[in-house]
Amino acid sequence: WLKPLAQALWLKFVLAGSCTSSLRWPMASFEPPPRLQPATETRCASPAELRSALATAPAVEGGLWRLTLAGLPAAGDCVDCLGLLAEPGSLAPGAFSLSACPLEAAGIAALSEVLRRHGGWEAEGDVVGAGAAADVLEPSAAGEDSEDGHLCFSLFDVPTPDGSLAGAVGPAAEEAISPTEVPSRPPGLHSLAIVDCPGIPADTWSPLWRDLPSSLTELDLSGNGLSDHAVNAVCGAFRGRHCPESLMLQRNRCKDIERLCVLIEGGGLHALDLTDNLLNDKSIAQLCTALAAPAAALSSLKLSRNRRVTVSGHRQLAEQLPCSPLRHLALDGTALCDEGGEALATALPGCALDQLHVEGTQLSHAGARRLLQAAQASPSVYGLCVDEGGQRVNWRRCRDPADVLSFTAPMSYVDWC
Repeated sequence: WLKPLAQALWLKFVLAGSCTSSLRWPMASFEPPPRLQPATETRCASPAELRSALATAPAVEGGLWRLTLAGLPAAGDCVDCLGLLAEPGSLAPGAFSLSACPLEAAGIAALSEVLRRHGGWEAEGDVVGAGAAADVLEPSAAGEDSEDGHLCFSLFDVPTPDGSLAGAVGPAAEEAISPTEVPSRPPGLHSLAIVDCPGIPADTWSPLWRDLPSSLTELDLSGNGLSDHAVNAVCGAFRGRHCPESLMLQRNRCKDIERLCVLIEGGGLHALDLTDNLLNDKSIAQLCTALAAPAAALSSLKLSRNRRVTVSGHRQLAEQLPCSPLRHLALDGTALCDEGGEALATALPGCALDQLHVEGTQLSHAGARRLLQAAQASPSVYGLCVDEGGQRVNWRRCRDPADVLSFTAPMSYVDWC
């Protein structure tokens, strides 16, 4: 019995204070702690499955029921499923996901009805005026492509304290609306994901814009091939009222993100995922300007697999880190090289970053070692994933034994330092 006790005391001694570890294995990658998921999740692929789920689903308090419709074979199935959800008395999901489904005009209309019924607001008196809709669509009127089949969303208008609608997003209206005029976020649908539904004309989606509720805290529009015009329409509709705290735009065609950066400057956006888009150095410059805003509160930024960003963009982003609220930065799969890695290494000790992903980049063995040394010397950093000499290195700072026990990835080598 003395041997286990001695081993436990030795481990506690080694981990005392703030020790660090280098965890190495071929392809494992460091992931941030998972977000809390809803208590009950239901996944349906046909109207019959959904009908059965609605009949047996428990009444979960707090809107924690997550419903996913995935892989419906026909557009008619989408309409039927959404019609079931819109029926009076149907259980309202707190999180709703629609994935790889053949939506058409009838499906969009049915989805609008679902949002009006379960979105946390009353439809009467909350309708966007024609002028507001025209302001959102202003870039298209200027000659931008609106026939590329891109999904365009906007959160619906909410009343300001004086009783008027804060719906118009034209320049005059934007200047007149201050952050203090935005009412508290109402209860209702808090998470909406419409993913992998490309090839849908923008005008088909436009009726849905006015029905997206301000109760949303998470919005996922990944895999829809959205253009800059579509994303600008979304962001323009968010101005002056609640935007989601988390916005995921993976696998789209974003490049000019100026209006997206307005959401960052306003402080409402906390997590932004721009993985696998068309970002370039100009996009990074726009992000840096937004991160420097006094109200910016963006803590998680994922720029993975944006290979058009050069060393100039990486250097500019690194220089902005000490003045930004970022805590989680993902640059994996980018063209990051040793020069950009050196800029990151120089910035790490003076920034708030605690997680950094740079695996799958163009860093050399020396560049990877430089980043590892900088991470060890930076008290705030507790996770770094990087490729060194063809091997994936997952470095993690361990502050107590619980950190070691909570790390569940298969380890082939542990080096304590």
